[in-house]
Amino acid sequence: KEKDVIVNKKQQFNKKHIILDIEGTTTSINFVKDTLFPYIRTNVKPYLLRTYDGEKTKNDIVQILLYIVKIHDSDFDNKVRHDYIQENTDFYALKQILQVDKHALQHAVKEKIYPAMISKDHILQTINHFVNWAMDRDLKITPLKQLQGNMWEEGYASKQLVGHVYEDALEAFNFWKEHNHLLYIYSSGSVKAQKLLFGATKKGDLKSYFKDHFDTKFPGLKVEASSYKKILDAITEQGKQPVKGSEVLFVTDNINEAFAAVEGVQDITCVLSIREDTMKLPEKHPFVTIHSFKELLYD
Repeated sequence: KEKDVIVNKKQQFNKKHIILDIEGTTTSINFVKDTLFPYIRTNVKPYLLRTYDGEKTKNDIVQILLYIVKIHDSDFDNKVRHDYIQENTDFYALKQILQVDKHALQHAVKEKIYPAMISKDHILQTINHFVNWAMDRDLKITPLKQLQGNMWEEGYASKQLVGHVYEDALEAFNFWKEHNHLLYIYSSGSVKAQKLLFGATKKGDLKSYFKDHFDTKFPGLKVEASSYKKILDAITEQGKQPVKGSEVLFVTDNINEAFAAVEGVQDITCVLSIREDTMKLPEKHPFVTIHSFKELLYD
């Protein structure tokens, strides 16, 4: 009887569509915090210097410069704007960049060229400082994530980086594939960064397990209810038939994302992942918790 209860409990996780978070769910937060982010901080200056004339780096740098100029606009997020301006009051290199007309920077973005009126040294100083400033505050900024993705691509290709995936997560991937479930990744990290991580793990290239990837560019922030409705619509469009919330399982370590998902999609099943490095949850909440993906696998 006890076994029957366990089997019935696990059947509630038998959903056709399974959406997975990365940090704290499929992958250790410590891998991101202690490996991926320090790799950026350590290598950003030499990377930018070495690749400065390359098209990808040129585009990354000019996009960040444009973002920095936008921070100083009066309609930008006040908290971020005040923090950045206050910290950079005496930053000479930044002052030179702020003298550049925004339209000139927009033109540079379009043409993928550096603004002629800013020196290379001032550009590199400003970008390096901005990267560390934004990472200190864990800001989800598209041009920063683009630069990070390009740097990680080089790190994975050179084998300096090897993606981390929990053993029980890989076991679940295999189980779900065998039982014809469709897997999706939804992470605040860019789709490119997601694919790089899963494409270069100790167990090899795992990208084929996933039907699709989502990030904050699309469908949006993970704490917004509308993002989950957009994912459901995207899955429906891919399959050419309506997908109900009752057919979807979402696994994350972030309780605010779980609340957003149930607000955005009726009847979706949300499960909270608890690992050695995840945030402590409140004592009372409405979600099932797991310490391993094995707890989701039905008989």
